[in-house]
Amino acid sequence: MQKSRYQNRTMTMRLFNLRIAAATVEHGMKYSDFIGNLPKHNIMIDRKILMQLATTEPKTFKCLVDLARVKQEEAMIEQYRQHPETLNKMTTQDDLLSEAMAKLSMNKSNEQLNDAEQTSQVSQTGKETAV
Repeated sequence: MQKSRYQNRTMTMRLFNLRIAAATVEHGMKYSDFIGNLPKHNIMIDRKILMQLATTEPKTFKCLVDLARVKQEEAMIEQYRQHPETLNKMTTQDDLLSEAMAKLSMNKSNEQLNDAEQTSQVSQTGKETAV
């Protein structure tokens, strides 16, 4: 009996989280950012109420998402004020991809050079033994 109640509660929480996540993505924000930034505005609403707002009151839910987004942007601006060097170190996925591709091409060229050196050493040692 306890196991089924626990499973029911778990499934209900998953449903709440799934619906909230779908609604936040619909408004252009990640679930974790939304949930993390609400308490920073002293908004203490549990997930059940958030799910009900997301499904029955989409305009109200959008206002909550906007509040969370504002708090997230304020935190980012404050971080850049405290550490301006991080602005120069920001990388995008394209930067990371190009770095990875460059490393791969360097590894391949190094492997080819090593293979060429080994074949030349083998051929030189083969000539010395023949002499």
